[in-house]
Amino acid sequence: MKQRIRRKTWHDGRSTGQLFKATSVKFSDNSKDITDSLSWPRDHHGPDAASKALIAEITEEKGAEAIGACSPWKACGPDSLNNDWYRDFEEQQTPILTILFNIWYKKGVFPNTFLETDIFCLKKSGDASNPLNYRPLALLNSDYKIFTRIIVTATRVSKSLSSRIHEHQNGFVPGRQIHDTIDLFMTAQVVIYADAEQHEAVALLLDFQKAYDSLNREFLIKAIAAHGYPQQFAQKAVARLHDGTRVRVLVNGHRSRWVEE
Repeated sequence: MKQRIRRKTWHDGRSTGQLFKATSVKFSDNSKDITDSLSWPRDHHGPDAASKALIAEITEEKGAEAIGACSPWKACGPDSLNNDWYRDFEEQQTPILTILFNIWYKKGVFPNTFLETDIFCLKKSGDASNPLNYRPLALLNSDYKIFTRIIVTATRVSKSLSSRIHEHQNGFVPGRQIHDTIDLFMTAQVVIYADAEQHEAVALLLDFQKAYDSLNREFLIKAIAAHGYPQQFAQKAVARLHDGTRVRVLVNGHRSRWVEE
């Protein structure tokens, strides 16, 4: 049992701290070449089912499924067209959106509204005067969410993520359960309490604060390409949809001026 726990929780080589420092924008003095970390994955993937799915034609069936998967009664984005509007007029909208999505995706040219977001800050617990006690929620336009849902679904259906993401990452990967990590931790506690030599063992529960917000976007794009995903997905979709974004903040029913990236 102890050997199994060690295999699950330890590996030789570079640490996650080194990886984070090499890929995060929090370290302004970081002179390390960002592409160095891309050699860390042991297995580099070539074209596979995921690549084929991501360059396949977007069909009306996929568009209709994406619209149907959008939750009703959600707040709208800057264009004021919420999910319900697309759901109510799905039959009329789907053929038009399918044509537009294929043109935009193949050419890597998207409408400016795809890059616009309204931010609403939801109060959490704690002092209301402390900005850190608010959770910012991004209110995206529904057509953007429909398009990205189609692309994300292609990666999930192909089941390619499990072969690319390390086995220690159990969350947000199809076919894996976050409960496996919890079960492993609870099992480790039982083993430690039963072994006198392990009574002084320590478990660290760590989390990167604002991990996604601090991720270097250049690294994100190059990492996607390094894992064998097609250029149409990495450069014409992900890169373009993260470049030139701008936001407004909603406060007491009023919108701020646009803040550009």
